[in-house]
Amino acid sequence: MELNVVFPIARVAVLAILSLTMLPLYGRAKTFELPDANLAAVIYLLDSWKPSEVENGVEATSPDGETYVAIEAATAKGMNALIEEDVAFLTKQGVVIDRSTQQTHDMQSNSMPAFLLHWTGKDKDGPTAVTLGIFGVTDNLVVLMTAWSSPAGDKANGAELTKIVVSAR
Repeated sequence: MELNVVFPIARVAVLAILSLTMLPLYGRAKTFELPDANLAAVIYLLDSWKPSEVENGVEATSPDGETYVAIEAATAKGMNALIEEDVAFLTKQGVVIDRSTQQTHDMQSNSMPAFLLHWTGKDKDGPTAVTLGIFGVTDNLVVLMTAWSSPAGDKANGAELTKIVVSAR
């Protein structure tokens, strides 16, 4: 599934061509537009993860039920505010993060700067691995990726989560 979030028309054409050439790498895909009909970013999710639209984004669960991912467009409010909002979301979902385990990683995903945070924690089923990705689209818009997995899910679905992260453009 493609997650489409606002680029000039020339970039849209280039992204469309790249998307078509890369589609076999990601399997069947659907298009989601974030935050509206103006394209800002493209992120791939496999149909087998049964993605569904949520407010400002899309969420999906791996076929084995061990990994959850949510991707949404958000206003760039400052890194700390985005992190705190995401931690509050995870807390509402029953995920308790061990902040002492935080690891950070700056990267480029195609032409987008990205900041990744990784934590361990726990949910009702036991230990979890948690990832928050913040992708800079414009000065005012970011794409947030929140993922958490059981240890088995992290191992089994880690490659697919990496594909999701590096597909962001």
